[in-house]
Amino acid sequence: MSGTRVRQQWHTFHKHQRLNRSRDEHEAIMQAIAEGNGEMASRRMRAHMLNAATSLSRFIEANKPV
Repeated sequence: MSGTRVRQQWHTFHKHQRLNRSRDEHEAIMQAIAEGNGEMASRRMRAHMLNAATSLSRFIEANKPV
């Protein structure tokens, strides 16, 4: 895969703001931990992992070689 293609893919991925959502999810997880709420932290972490996996799966599917 060419460097240009990789940059285009990264831009597309970044454009959908997954990184911003991921940061917000991490902040929410850390807040629950800081509050001593392990149950909430666990739920937020599970949701974060599912969101990240879904986003990555969509990215891979959209950028499969032809």
